Amino acid sequence: MKSIDEFKQSVIDEFKIAGWIDDDGVATHYDHIGKAAMIPIINELIQYEHLFYGKSLYDLMGILRRIQGQLPITPLTGDDSEWIEINEYILQNKRYAGIFKDSRINNGKAYDLNEPGHAFDNKFFIEFPYTPQPKCGKVFYEGKVFVNDLGQLVSRES
Repeated sequence: MKSIDEFKQSVIDEFKIAGWIDDDGVATHYDHIGKAAMIPIINELIQYEHLFYGKSLYDLMGILRRIQGQLPITPLTGDDSEWIEINEYILQNKRYAGIFKDSRINNGKAYDLNEPGHAFDNKFFIEFPYTPQPKCGKVFYEGKVFVNDLGQLVSRES
């Protein structure tokens, strides 16, 4: 297993090989600024050395993906405090904007607008606790690997 310093240097080396940063650690192109910004984040994380052993870092990345996707970290409860009134019939979930309740439909049962197959008259009704899942609309081709917009492997060309 690499030491923390070796890990940090290997990340910097990989960023240089990818052409994202130059020898001074500066982004080589406007499109690479976000990637170069990861180096200070990694420097901050290194203070918490235990993150690099076991699955702590993997768990942290999952949380960051949920935050980036504007998804709640813990399941929605359906509690009254999670809702905001849109109009006299419709409530919207404060923690995840794709969840609604309409008192005129199915006795006000909650539904997820972001689920595949949703249509105005064909709602995807949900039960609480409910954990919205990331929706992956885009797929990118990187070499012989296809990844979705969350960076997850979709398929591999052989």
